[in-house]
Amino acid sequence: MQQFSLSYHSIYTRNWQVVGAIWVLCGLCTIIVHRNSSNIFLVDKYSPHWQFSNSESSRLASRFETPTAHLLSFLQLTLPGAVSVYYGQEYGLKNAMSKDGELKQMGVMQWYPTGKDHHGFSKESDAPIFFPETDDKLEMDNYNSQFDISDSPLKIYRKLAKLRQRDEALIVGIKMTSNKKSVTS
Repeated sequence: MQQFSLSYHSIYTRNWQVVGAIWVLCGLCTIIVHRNSSNIFLVDKYSPHWQFSNSESSRLASRFETPTAHLLSFLQLTLPGAVSVYYGQEYGLKNAMSKDGELKQMGVMQWYPTGKDHHGFSKESDAPIFFPETDDKLEMDNYNSQFDISDSPLKIYRKLAKLRQRDEALIVGIKMTSNKKSVTS
């Protein structure tokens, strides 16, 4: 009987190959959106609104694997039009586990990795809160852990947001013109 084993390195490499492929696809999608819809947005004074998660839907980090969720968040900042980001999306906050199964996506903002004082949401550790807390104890699923790391999803997200503020093409899109002569001219 032949045994099959994968080393951490091969899994890691394979995962990043998949992420690379997804990144290329996301880039192509962005180009397609900019090319096909930017003229419509500018002519009709219509601006799209990109919202990938909100209080009514499951969080991106709970619907997709972590690298894919981060790529979608980054992609969102490159699309033309208005962007709405649900709190915690910038660092990969997942749905919380509520006792009744409701409001899972409306968990508390996690400022610190520990559950003490509700992950930094409240200074009173005994204070009742109305929103569920995640029981996910990952050190990177919070603002404080990602703030000091230069290549963390939070820092990359912040850099992309600043780039978006400075670059009009990322806000309104690129007006595409045709080199073809008009039939009437």
